[in-house]
Amino acid sequence: AARHYAAGARVMQSDGRLGAVQLWQSWARMETLRGRVAAARELYKRASGLFPEDAHLLIEWGKLCSEERDVDAARSLFSRVLALRTPPTYGYQCAAALEAREGNAEAARALYEKGTERALARLPTSARGEGDGVALSLTKLLLSWAVFEWRQGEIGRARALFKKAEMLTAATPSAWLFQWRARFEGENGQLALSRHYYARAANVDRTESSIWKMWAEVESEIGDAERAALYARLSLRLEAAAHLTHAAATARSPLARGASPDARIIHS
Repeated sequence: AARHYAAGARVMQSDGRLGAVQLWQSWARMETLRGRVAAARELYKRASGLFPEDAHLLIEWGKLCSEERDVDAARSLFSRVLALRTPPTYGYQCAAALEAREGNAEAARALYEKGTERALARLPTSARGEGDGVALSLTKLLLSWAVFEWRQGEIGRARALFKKAEMLTAATPSAWLFQWRARFEGENGQLALSRHYYARAANVDRTESSIWKMWAEVESEIGDAERAALYARLSLRLEAAAHLTHAAATARSPLARGASPDARIIHS
């Protein structure tokens, strides 16, 4: 696979640059998965020389540096992203997550606030399809911010951010958003409200096994053993089915690029 990536990187594109940015990014990801982090970082560096303003390339490079605990490099790369004319909302989320992890709560909060402000300003003027993307990115940012405030012990502020995210997705409800809200309420002693949000999550996506598993735990805490057992069994069946489906898909496309991160992965 590495030989194919290297060959592709030597192909001249219509704009005169070598290789498509997606190829460089996929190559770097492959090297990361192989445990060749230094090689991956060198590929990101080479690619950024060809595509210096590609936000997603810089973000992936920054995330790798963050995972390797190279905080200064990660912070520098995220700063490059946020200095672009129209930085993606996800860039603010990653930069805020880095600061949160490093214990810089005020810096993280300022990044969440700035990212939200910029995304809200883009919503009314975005084209229809682009507007949907902006709204989804903003929803994920608000969710990440809510979880951050929750971890900071700011329960009221976290609940307000959850509500903002829910209002933003009122027309197209999100299972993962409801699932996070359910978990939040459950861990803060609001079991009836937690049950309510797990039910809403399941109504949106009845095939996600983790919803039923976590809902079963809440029912057990409430004291409804029969319902808890039912949901636990359903979770196991769905998990087994999902595993088989994933295995078949991997066999068909072993080198397929992974999906972009969704909001179930919260950095805080």
